[in-house]
Amino acid sequence: MKKKMVILLTLLTLLTSFFTVLPVFADEGSNTINYPELTISNTKWYTEISNGFGLVYLHVTGHVNVPADKITILTHGDGLNAEQEMKIDENQNFDQTSTIEFTHAPNGTPFTVSTQIGIYIDQSKTSYTINSGELRYDITKESYRICGYVSPNCNFNKDRGQELLQGYNIELVGTGRNVITGGNGYFEIDGLANGTYNLKITKNGCLSKIIPNVIIKDSDVYISGTSSPINTYIGDINYDNAINLSDVIEIASVFNCKDGDVIYNAKFDLNVDGVVNMSDVMILAKNFNKVGDQDTTTPTFTSTPVPTYTPAPTPTNDYAVKLINATITRDYVYTPSTGFEKIDKYGPGEVGYYFIVFSGPIDDSMKSDAEKAGAKLYSYYPEYSFLAAITTEDVEKVKSLPCVLDVIIYQNEYKVTDRTLLGEYSGEVIVAFFDSSDGIYDLAQKIGGVVVKDVFSSGAYSCALLQIDKGKVYELCKSPQIRYIQKNYVYTTN
Repeated sequence: MKKKMVILLTLLTLLTSFFTVLPVFADEGSNTINYPELTISNTKWYTEISNGFGLVYLHVTGHVNVPADKITILTHGDGLNAEQEMKIDENQNFDQTSTIEFTHAPNGTPFTVSTQIGIYIDQSKTSYTINSGELRYDITKESYRICGYVSPNCNFNKDRGQELLQGYNIELVGTGRNVITGGNGYFEIDGLANGTYNLKITKNGCLSKIIPNVIIKDSDVYISGTSSPINTYIGDINYDNAINLSDVIEIASVFNCKDGDVIYNAKFDLNVDGVVNMSDVMILAKNFNKVGDQDTTTPTFTSTPVPTYTPAPTPTNDYAVKLINATITRDYVYTPSTGFEKIDKYGPGEVGYYFIVFSGPIDDSMKSDAEKAGAKLYSYYPEYSFLAAITTEDVEKVKSLPCVLDVIIYQNEYKVTDRTLLGEYSGEVIVAFFDSSDGIYDLAQKIGGVVVKDVFSSGAYSCALLQIDKGKVYELCKSPQIRYIQKNYVYTTN
């Protein structure tokens, strides 16, 4: 039976909405700020499945009552947020279709989507939220899988083989999709349409390997089995994607050490038998002078010509966690602003909040591994990071996962989403909590100058509306249960 793509269009009610910001306040220069009025005359949401990805589109038509420097719409792919600038004519009208969201391997579960339209005037930005109704992907189209097993090319103790077989990163080149092998070396990438794909296999200590020209044609593809897995070359001790004299020198420096010795390091124990000895040297010698990304063997499961493929560069350990007021990189050093103190570490047994930086696009297996190591995941931050709660004793467990590049403390200052809340600001704010708003009344009384006006739920968040005196934002940020603080913009909708 011929398989074909089915596109489900989910149409929502056409809306005519008038959003009017009520509060008017003065900035530091005592210039009155009047927020612009946004009129939405038409919204239409619909979904599509394409090449294993689920896409959500929004067609929106509207008008702004004052000249704006630019108007943006918030988009996010698998959790990665970005602002896309919209086209506006001379009368401040806009009429545009945007891809609001994409997700890997969508299922048929009903869901909702939210986006924001941002209006920029001088240094001021006003945001309005647009929520979808219930959406759903049509998954009646059959999709296919690429499956297989990966193993190092050496003999090893089967009782400890899990340490060697797990942690391989299998990347579907050019699609942003990847999976991590489990304890038996198995991988499976599903939700794929007919087509030609290239796989890249990487892991610390192993040379990267390209499996080109994997063709899906109306059926699943099984690249390898347990008896004949894809073999990788191990012995890249210094992680430069080559096995040469540098690796020999490193392994020689710890020769004959065993598990428990001060200088023992598992990366030198190539066959995971608990001792660095001649067996490991022989493995290194077997793979000596090999380099990664050089596998040009044509797989036996395909003979169809495909376009020339240029291997992607070997992934690096660089990263960038993008916040509203900072971009955290590996060499970034946090210096607190006036009114804040730096959190260097949490105490024994204490639950702290951290950014977990993953090595690439995040799939369910990566999140599952982090949760099994003791992390409670909250929200995604670009690029490839999650805000999480972790006890002090579990931080190193999470950090040692093959899919994790770093674990960084979530500083109190990062909770402030709008810098105008600092200094002399007083007025209404909305605070969101990590888990529960319990105790917010006691906290407000303890701080002083803070009045709880309302406690409510906003989707997956527990939130509170507070009236605060100037300078009280700094004290609120010190509360571990508070996730972020933002200014309260009030709208009316007719």
